Amino acid sequence: MSAVTDPDLEREARKERLFTRINKADSYFQIMGLSWITPALKLAAGDNPKENAREIWRLLGVPVMAIIVFLGLWASLAPQVQTSL
Repeated sequence: MSAVTDPDLEREARKERLFTRINKADSYFQIMGLSWITPALKLAAGDNPKENAREIWRLLGVPVMAIIVFLGLWASLAPQVQTSL
């Protein structure tokens, strides 16, 4: 005998298992300094786009922008430094 299953229930169960795996892997990503991967994976899996995009921006976009600003300031100010050597 085979049980009749609802495709929507199966899909939701698969989605829950996927999110469980992503959340379990998050601790390893945080140890490696790659915590921005978790919201990217959740976004790819179909979770809330607005929330995950905001989280990716906070974890990846802000540090990258800070590095770019720092390098830009360094490149513009470094040639003006005069040394006695």
